[in-house]
Amino acid sequence: MPASTEVQRQHRYVRLGFAFLLSCWAVSVIVEATSMPTSAATPADVGPGFMPLVLGLLLLGMALAEIALALVRRPVADAGAGDGSSPTNTKQLLYLVAVVISAVITYAIGVLAAVAALVLWSMKVVEERTWARSLLVTAVLVTLLYLLFDTLLNVRIPLLPS
Repeated sequence: MPASTEVQRQHRYVRLGFAFLLSCWAVSVIVEATSMPTSAATPADVGPGFMPLVLGLLLLGMALAEIALALVRRPVADAGAGDGSSPTNTKQLLYLVAVVISAVITYAIGVLAAVAALVLWSMKVVEERTWARSLLVTAVLVTLLYLLFDTLLNVRIPLLPS
């Protein structure tokens, strides 16, 4: 088997693993969202469970589509096969590890801190960006996340561990 076909097979397993974890997380979001009211006092107003439910369903759909695509696509032999190593697979594996760690530590350090750690890790280690850019993107993203959910949508995000 050519080395590039083996790399493609490994890439496929990484995609399947990430999509599976993403679908598990989406299901947990959907389950939690169903415990919250999806409508408010007036028919024109939506409750706090509406947005997480819709986003969880969309995320689950995308994860299932990714699983289907990864299962349908077959590795294609490449005439210019390399040594079998792929920096893309390593980066994807590093990101997958970061997502799992972030999910595990979310309850211990809070959602915003876990998101900040995930974004910072992804920017600095996986994407190999500069510290300045990584910190700037992390700060902007966490601020926007807080403003969107806490201020605009009035969904309280646990900033600190509960």
